[in-house]
Amino acid sequence: DDVTIRLSVQDTGIPSALIGNGDGKALKTYLGTNSNATVTLDPTYTTADNPQVNTVAGFSGRGPSVGNFAATRDFALKPELVAPGTNIYTATQNFDPNADAYNASGYTTVNGTSYAVPFVAGVAAMAKARNSNLNTPGRLKSAVVNTASPDLLGDIHVTDTGAGKLNAAGAVNVVATLEPAAISFGPVPAVLPVDRTLTLTNVSSAPATFLITVRPLTSDSKARVTVSPSSVNVPARQSQEIAVSLTGSKPAAGSYEGFIDVKSDAGPVLHLPYFYVVGDGEPYDIFPLHNASFAGIPNDPGYRLSFRIVDAYGVPVANYPVSFQILSGGGKFNSAGGDKLTGLQGNASVFVDLGPRGDQIFTGTAGGLTQRFEGALYNLPAINSGGVINAAPFYQAGQGLAPGSYISIFGSDLSDTILAKSTQSLPLSLGQVSVSFDGGGKSLPGHIHFVSPGQVNVQIPWEFEGQSSVKIKVTNYGLWSEVYTVPLATYSPGVFAVTDAVTGAAISAANPAKRSQTITIWANALGPISARQSSGEPASSTELVRTNVAPAVSIGDSPAAVPFSGLAPGFVGLYQVNVEVPSGARTGTQPLKLSIGGQDVTVNVVVE
Repeated sequence: DDVTIRLSVQDTGIPSALIGNGDGKALKTYLGTNSNATVTLDPTYTTADNPQVNTVAGFSGRGPSVGNFAATRDFALKPELVAPGTNIYTATQNFDPNADAYNASGYTTVNGTSYAVPFVAGVAAMAKARNSNLNTPGRLKSAVVNTASPDLLGDIHVTDTGAGKLNAAGAVNVVATLEPAAISFGPVPAVLPVDRTLTLTNVSSAPATFLITVRPLTSDSKARVTVSPSSVNVPARQSQEIAVSLTGSKPAAGSYEGFIDVKSDAGPVLHLPYFYVVGDGEPYDIFPLHNASFAGIPNDPGYRLSFRIVDAYGVPVANYPVSFQILSGGGKFNSAGGDKLTGLQGNASVFVDLGPRGDQIFTGTAGGLTQRFEGALYNLPAINSGGVINAAPFYQAGQGLAPGSYISIFGSDLSDTILAKSTQSLPLSLGQVSVSFDGGGKSLPGHIHFVSPGQVNVQIPWEFEGQSSVKIKVTNYGLWSEVYTVPLATYSPGVFAVTDAVTGAAISAANPAKRSQTITIWANALGPISARQSSGEPASSTELVRTNVAPAVSIGDSPAAVPFSGLAPGFVGLYQVNVEVPSGARTGTQPLKLSIGGQDVTVNVVVE
């Protein structure tokens, strides 16, 4: 009944929501006897019981860290603490529906370490503000790690939570720090002891006595952790080194953990987690390191596929025979065919060149365990030659396209779906499609109105006014087109529609324009305006924004008065031209010509 809040269906416009398994079955049963029932999807957040409160999230990373980049791979104890990072209710952006954490209300719930980290940073800032002796990264780290609370639910280990859950009260009242904040003895060697040095610093303004004890969480009859000395007197703002050793003989295969507790008469008790492990050398689990799931283009070379095998206690299993296979897609391995044995970290890799078509599926096997790698092929987006034009009739580039105007980009594989914008402001991406504009030292995203496999409509950013050209490219699911150069001009008029100014109905044979009455031309690219605009944002609905140059309009051979020419209030980049149909205009189908800045566009209207 755990409810996932990310649907990952950004390519559909169908309203949807997720419910738990139990509620889903109940709903299915109900619909079985109530086939005409209706359901209301209410996006308003409400309270609900959550049995997973105070448990470690399933997506939270577990340790230890093998130490890929360490000089000595010591299986560093990670994580060192945990903090709230699940179902965090927060303010968010309501501008771009395709961007992270979008919600039309301006508030949403989020998950992830990206949201847990700010909690820790905030507590660290409070601790440092409270205690000026927390003046090194190691001391500040200890303040938040070693005061963590252990009151988490479920079967947890130090490799799940480190010292425990962030404890703000403890961190700001700390009187001592420990460096390092966690200790790993790593895989236990054949001969003990393994020694570590712990630095205890009195960060208070008075001398203090500290008692140091070892609290094992896992029983071990052969090895044990010792500390010396077990009691120290430390003057204010001074440090004392403590010897910490894993002594005895090598224990049986298993994972061993516990805490070193440091107590004083003042301040919170410090808890330092420790860990050591003994592997059995038998492959137990396999997991991917690179490209378990990926996207690429046909025949693209050099994709690395890699995995790691570990034993039941998380220790990498080295020197096991490895094999890789191609299951579908026509790809091929590099000439070496990949690693033949797992390395010291239990890793094995192969480089592949993708095939020409179909799903790209490969496997890697070691120790009777198999990891599957699955890739999807996408063609690169391509912009047609001459494929960037005015989005309004007569659909041409002419002498150039105007900044702030809408353009249509025609090509192939520009999108995997058909979507139109659903917000008053234009998003920066839609259906995983984005368009970038570069020129004159500026690199800006376009604001998108519509996407489909063969066409993308986007607004040229206003910021490119005054430039002679701009370079664009279309990105679809992380794959981008070749760069295309678009000529720019101050004016590039086009007409989307002509309507009755009162009813809003399109002018047609069934609804002709009437002499001496007003019609509205909905236009594109009429050039500079009286007030600076933000790209992708609607024009003011309270203050009229006029064109700097009034267009000339004629119907047939009769010039027409233009009482208003400017941006349509409440719309993005759409020009509105109000025109009084001349009383002497000829009836029937007549050419309507709009001229501005030496450019003109003509459409036909019916006059009565």
